[in-house]
Amino acid sequence: MRTGLGEASGDFEAEAASGAGDEGHAAPLGKPVQYRHRRFLSWRYRTEAEPSCQPRRALLLPEKALCPRTERISAMAQNIYDQPAFFEGYSSLPRSVHGLAGAAEWESVRALLPDLAGRHVVDLGCGFGWFARHAAAEGAESVLALDLSENMLARARAETQSLAVRYEIADLDTLELPAAGFDFAYSSLAFHYIADFDRLVRIVHAALVPGSSFVFTIEHPLYMAPSRPGWAEVDGRTVWPVDGYLVEGPRTTDWLAKGVVKYHRTLGTTLNALIAAGFVIRHVEEWKPSEAQLAAHPEWQVELNRPMFLLIACERP
Repeated sequence: MRTGLGEASGDFEAEAASGAGDEGHAAPLGKPVQYRHRRFLSWRYRTEAEPSCQPRRALLLPEKALCPRTERISAMAQNIYDQPAFFEGYSSLPRSVHGLAGAAEWESVRALLPDLAGRHVVDLGCGFGWFARHAAAEGAESVLALDLSENMLARARAETQSLAVRYEIADLDTLELPAAGFDFAYSSLAFHYIADFDRLVRIVHAALVPGSSFVFTIEHPLYMAPSRPGWAEVDGRTVWPVDGYLVEGPRTTDWLAKGVVKYHRTLGTTLNALIAAGFVIRHVEEWKPSEAQLAAHPEWQVELNRPMFLLIACERP
C-alpha cells in the first residue's frame, strides 16, 4: 500500500506546513482578516514589564514589538490555524505533539544551523514555539518569535519558560523589522504561504547584521506545483504527476479543511529572489529520508520519487 511520509505520519502537509513548519499559515475559511504590527520604530534595552506582557530580563528587542496592538485590515491573511476544528486537527499531528523530534527533516535542518549562543534570533512563523525554545536552550540572547495565529502563540507562551523568548503576532506578508536588529533568521515551512516572497526576503536581509545566517525550509516546488497533488500508479510505478510547474502563483488544496492556499514558485525563482535581496546561498538541499529513517519507516520509500521539502541556508554578507 502506498503511504509515504505524510500519510504514514498522519502529517500530510504538516510535514509540509509549518513549524514552525510545525508552523505556517493556511487559508481562511471565512472573511479574510489580516493582522499587522505598528511599525517597529526604535530599539532600546528593556527591563520592566509592560501591560499585558510577562516580565522579561534585559533583552535587545524592538520597542514596538513588545506589546503591539494589532489592527484588522482587509487583505488575505492566511489564518486558518485560529479556526477551532482546524486547530484541533493540526494540534494532534506528530510534529505538533513531539516538536522538532517529530519533524522528519529536523536532523538535516539542525546541521545547517550556526552556533546560536549569544545570538539575537528572529523566528518567522514560529507556531507552537518549538524552535524558539530550542534556540533559547542553545544559549540565544533573545528570540523574537512571530506568528499570525493567536491560538499558536497562546500555546507557545504557555509552554515556554525561558525569559529569552518573546512571542508576537505578525503577518509575514506585511512584516516590518528593525534594520540590523538580528544576527540569525529562521523559518520552518511557512514561506510557501506568503504571496510576496521577494518583499519578505528583502525585509529579512535588512534586519540582519552583516555576517548573519538565514536558514529556512519550505515545501519543495515539485511537491507544491501540481493542480491535483498526490501519488499515482502508472504502468506499475508510483509517480508524482507534475503539471503547471512553470505557472507560478496560488495553489489551493484541502488539508484538514477546504481551501488551503499556498503560493508556488519555481526553484529558480526562490533562489534568485534570495540573490537579488543580497544573500549569498550557502546550501540547498532537496530533502529525502535518511537510510536510518527508511529502515524505521519502510513506507517512506515512496518519498524517494520526489522531494517534499526544500532546505536553504544563506548568509548576509
